[in-house]
Amino acid sequence: EIIVGWDLYSLNKQFSVYEPDSSDQANFFVSLGSYQYNLFSVTDINSDSNKEIFFVSLNTSDNIHSASAGVLGFEGGNKLQMLGSTPIDGNVSGYSSIVTDSVDGKQILLVDAYKNEHDMITDIIVWDSASGNITSPLFDAQTQTTSATWRDCRLPVSDIDGDSHPDIPVGVPIAGSSSVVGGELTGESFCYIRWSDFNGTKLKAKKYSLYNFNEGYMLNIPSSWVGKITLTSLDSQWDFYRWNSSDAEHMGDLMFSIVSHSTGTSSIEGYNHLSDYNDKTFEYQITESGKKFGITDENIKKGFSLITEVQGVTTK
Repeated sequence: EIIVGWDLYSLNKQFSVYEPDSSDQANFFVSLGSYQYNLFSVTDINSDSNKEIFFVSLNTSDNIHSASAGVLGFEGGNKLQMLGSTPIDGNVSGYSSIVTDSVDGKQILLVDAYKNEHDMITDIIVWDSASGNITSPLFDAQTQTTSATWRDCRLPVSDIDGDSHPDIPVGVPIAGSSSVVGGELTGESFCYIRWSDFNGTKLKAKKYSLYNFNEGYMLNIPSSWVGKITLTSLDSQWDFYRWNSSDAEHMGDLMFSIVSHSTGTSSIEGYNHLSDYNDKTFEYQITESGKKFGITDENIKKGFSLITEVQGVTTK
C-alpha cells in the first residue's frame, strides 16, 4: 500500500491509502480510504507481524478541543478498517512527533504534544490484547487531560542514557523557587525535569535535571536533593538554598551557586571554573552549608553540561 498525506488550504490534513490494481490500466492505484490526521506512523502496534497505520487527530471545531488516536489495518480480509481508537488530551495546540518503543515485547507509542507556547505533554498509547483495542493509560477521562507527563518547557521524549529506550520528561515544581530579572520579581517558578521510563502501566523515575535555557546549560542532580533544596534566579546567577518544608522558616542557608559571565573578564573571587562556550564562562561556588549537606565539586562538575550537548532540546 501507499500512504499519501496532504492538506487542504492549511485547514485540515488528510492521509489517503492506495493499493496497486493491475487489472485497471486506466486507474492503476485504487483508493482504500481517506482519514483526517495531524501525525501518523506505520508500525506493528498489535504484534501480529503486520504493520498498521497509527495516527492522531485533533478536533478544534466549534471551539471544542478533543483529540483521538486511531489504528487502521487489515484484519480478516483485504479491507482497510479501524482496528481501535482511544481519546487523548485535546487541550493541545499541536503535535511534535511520534516515538515508538517496545516493553516486554509490546509496542508503545509516545506522542509529544504542545500545550501552549512553552509547555508540552506526552500521550502514551499501548495495545490492549484483552480488549483488542488501543488505550491511553495516563489519560484522565474526568479532566480530559494527560497531566502526568506535563512539563513547563519544550523538551521532547529522548533517549538520555543510551539504553535504546526513549525517556519521558515530566515537570516537578520546585517549592519556594523564584526568579528576579532586573531587580523585579517575575513570579516565575521552576521545575525539576524528572526523566522517566514507562513500564507498561506507570512512569518510573530515572534521573532529575534542571535546565537553564536562558544561560544554555543543564544540571543533573541526585534524587536525594529533590524536595530538600530550592532555587532562586537572579539575572545570570542561579542560587540553591536548603528547603525545609516542615519548618516555619522554609528557606535555609545558601548551598551553592552557578553563574555565567563574559569570557575574558576576571573570574569571580571564590568561584571555580566549570566551562566556556559562546563567549560565556560558567563558574560555581559551594558554601560551607552546602558541603555539610553533602554537595561536592564532583556533584557539580559531573552533573553540569551545556544544552548544546543534549540532543532534542529546544529552548523557550
